[in-house]
Amino acid sequence: MHLVLHSCHNQILKPPPKQPEPLDPAKENARALQMKLLTAFEFQDHDAHISAHMAFMASRMVQINPQVYALLQSHISDHISFKAKAQVKQMIMENPEMAQMAQQDPQQFEIMFEAEVAKVAAQITSELVQTENANQNKEDPLIKIKQQEIDLRAMDLQRKAEETKFRADQENSRAAQRLEFDYDRLAQQDSQSDERLEVAREKIESKKK
Repeated sequence: MHLVLHSCHNQILKPPPKQPEPLDPAKENARALQMKLLTAFEFQDHDAHISAHMAFMASRMVQINPQVYALLQSHISDHISFKAKAQVKQMIMENPEMAQMAQQDPQQFEIMFEAEVAKVAAQITSELVQTENANQNKEDPLIKIKQQEIDLRAMDLQRKAEETKFRADQENSRAAQRLEFDYDRLAQQDSQSDERLEVAREKIESKKK
């Protein structure tokens, strides 16, 4: 009974898991480079966050890092979802028929609401993609070629670093195997020496008799 109470007491005192806190876009960009999850909140300025993240995604450090790029893209999608819902809610407030539907037929209203959110989200996403493509087309072709060369060099350096690490790991593994083999061989020699000593001891004892 005492153990049960002690267990319950520990559960009560255990602190709740830490909840994500809203961050400014710059801090979120920094967290993205560390491959940490980002959380969007309904009350944030979604346009400001989306603009800041898209500007950061245009940088070379993100362009050559697909994982960071994908993490930021996913986070932007969360902001787009919140922004789309806010726009649809505003549209409903300005339309008495929709407001009436929300009270009379909540299930049908929910279906309609989600459909409208999907449409608005698709529209926002399309506009962002068009803006991104337009900005990419404005780039100087020579600068773009130079950036591609830099990217290739960076990826080649990363590949060489990974190969060096792989060879070092392989060498460490072989060294560990050699040490294990030497240890087994010495252990076997010690065992054989013990056996020879035992035989010699038995011979000496037999001669004494």
